Amino acid sequence: MGLFDKLTKKMVDQAMEMAEAMTGAVGDPDQITDGIDGIGTVAQVPVIEDRASTYMQPVAMVIDVPGMEPYAARPTTEFPHDKIPHKGQRLPVRVSASDPMKIAVLWDQVKTGLDGALEQAQQPPRGDDIVGELERLNRLRESGAISDDEFAALKGRLLGT
Repeated sequence: MGLFDKLTKKMVDQAMEMAEAMTGAVGDPDQITDGIDGIGTVAQVPVIEDRASTYMQPVAMVIDVPGMEPYAARPTTEFPHDKIPHKGQRLPVRVSASDPMKIAVLWDQVKTGLDGALEQAQQPPRGDDIVGELERLNRLRESGAISDDEFAALKGRLLGT
């Protein structure tokens, strides 16, 4: 690991600590000792302005865990470039039972590339979100996560053709 990588990691760690203090977000799910696993449905796509290997952004989502009413939260989370969340995506989360605003996204369970695209394509799109799904598939194609042929197959499945 070079000096630049060490500095970048240190800056990301510091930013994550600040985010945790401000939003209750937790980067490491193991830090939530009284955790309840659930689903966070992405309500708003984070703004990505440049290309990086990882991003740290607040992600607006509706949190749904057993024993609680669904609620809105905006945890700041660090995610890799191949797992940029999209509107309507259902992300696995761990929530603190004692403080429901302490939320960790379980990124290691989020599938990428063709596996992730197939999983999402098999879930019925929500109402008018077909355009959003097409845009997400196009971003996957542009980033090289899926090929043109895979894009065409997934697009056909999404549109029912």
